[in-house]
Amino acid sequence: MGIPILCYHSIDVSGSLISTSPVLFASHMAYLAASHYRVVSMAEAVECCANGDPVDRRTVVLTFDDGYANNHEDALPILKRYGFRATFYIATGFVGGRASWMVRDLTTMFPGLRKGDDASELVNRCDRAQVGRRIPYLLRLHPARAASEIQALLDAAEFPMMTWAQLRDLHLAGM
Repeated sequence: MGIPILCYHSIDVSGSLISTSPVLFASHMAYLAASHYRVVSMAEAVECCANGDPVDRRTVVLTFDDGYANNHEDALPILKRYGFRATFYIATGFVGGRASWMVRDLTTMFPGLRKGDDASELVNRCDRAQVGRRIPYLLRLHPARAASEIQALLDAAEFPMMTWAQLRDLHLAGM
C-alpha cells in the first residue's frame, strides 16, 4: 500500500489553479489532525516503503512545490500549530526573487507577447487575485487578441519566492 501525498503550491487567495487559500489550507490541516492522521516527511515515507514496513492507512505526506514566500508566511504557522512536517521542493534559482517561469511559459505560448498601449491602465486596476482568476480565461483567447492583456497581468502579478532566511526558518522548524 502506498502513502498518499497531498501536494500544495501557493497558499494565497488569488484563486489561481495552483493556489489554496490559507483558510482552506487550515481546514485541511484541522481535518487531518481531528481524524488522527499521521503526517510524515517524504524521507520517512520513502524509508518506510523501502523497508516494507507496514503503513497505517491514516499516514500522509505533505509537500509544497516551487518555494513561494507564502509557504513560509501562511503555511508554516499552520503546520506548526498542528505539529505537522512537510517537504518543500524549492526552485533554487528563484530564491529571494519572483516566479518568472510563469512569464517564460506564457511568452513561449504567445510569441508576440508585448505590453500594449492600454496595459498601464490595466496594470493599475489589477491585484494579485484578479491575475489568478483572469489568466485561465485569457489563455483560451486568440493569441493576438490576448497578448497585451496577458503581458499586463504578468507585469502586475507578484509571485514572491522564499528568501534564504525563510528557508533556514523552515529547516529550523523541522521541515
